[in-house]
Amino acid sequence: MYTQYFGLKENPFALSPDPRYLYLSQRHQDALAHLMYGITGGGGFVQLTGEVGTGKTLMIRAMLLRLPDTVDVALVLYPFLSVREFMVALCDDLHIKRPADDGLKTLIDTLNTFLLENHAKGRRTVLIVDEAHRLNREVLEQIRLLTNLETTKEKLLQIILVGQPELNTLLSRPDMRQLAQRVTARYNLQALLPAETRAYVMHRCQVAGAETPLFSTFALHWVHWLTGGVPRLVNILCDRSLLAAYARSKTRVGSAWCVPRPGKWRRRTSSVARPACRGPVRGGTCNRWRHVRCLAVEAGVIRAFAQRGQRLHSRVTRRIACHPCPVSPRFSRSTTVRTARPDGRARRDRAGGAARSVD
Repeated sequence: MYTQYFGLKENPFALSPDPRYLYLSQRHQDALAHLMYGITGGGGFVQLTGEVGTGKTLMIRAMLLRLPDTVDVALVLYPFLSVREFMVALCDDLHIKRPADDGLKTLIDTLNTFLLENHAKGRRTVLIVDEAHRLNREVLEQIRLLTNLETTKEKLLQIILVGQPELNTLLSRPDMRQLAQRVTARYNLQALLPAETRAYVMHRCQVAGAETPLFSTFALHWVHWLTGGVPRLVNILCDRSLLAAYARSKTRVGSAWCVPRPGKWRRRTSSVARPACRGPVRGGTCNRWRHVRCLAVEAGVIRAFAQRGQRLHSRVTRRIACHPCPVSPRFSRSTTVRTARPDGRARRDRAGGAARSVD
């Protein structure tokens, strides 16, 4: 909708894993190096984990474009498979002609023959399993057994497991220790840092054809603060922000059009207790100095309440020191006794049930 308005060739913040939009931060470079090591190192397993939306699938797509022609890759994206279905999917991705009797043992023998032929031709075979944290135990055990297909010098099949951090918990189980010991490289892909988030947004805009910056510096600061540097959330927020700027006929996104996070940013009606400078602001955009003033007012309010609490605490402490308060009957079983004063008035006394004489 807004691509022509901002002079873009396409949507720069689409959620599809397009390798052209990959921004190689230091973390993503390390993750890509681990993946390439799993292919060229000749080891057993390589494990790549990361939270939801950190770009694991995009890393896989980018790695596939960097592979040499001497590598055959099987990519399994659907984890809810039985052992036989998993072997069928593996053979289909490697373009292995299945025999008429496609039992489990027949599939394994056919795969072993293919791997030996590939190794004799000087080619490598790689298996990439996405969403590996959702695999059941039987499939994981079958994947482990596939690493037994080897020669006297190296493995015939390199395996890369990609999944969420729950994969670490799955492999730490006692019955998975045999597979965990065969993992030769592990990497946990984390979210972007503030500077990386700004560079990430600018990179995607430039790839999409933007000639001028579409986001102000302060808007990019809020983008990282609201999303925590998770690339998928950054894409969603920036897409909605560009749509809001387009609806207001603006050529640049300011901090006022950064869509607030649901349930966290709600505009307050009172500007005394907490001035509302987050989100849309009447009469103009929210600038840096307005944000500083808001923080100053909030700090003043908190300080005033703290000083008031200290004064109240001191007053109560002095009153207790001068006039000790009798024990409350809620916390004492002492009986209340009325004693007579010289002036004839009754006086309450709680002294463990004994009446106190008044001289």
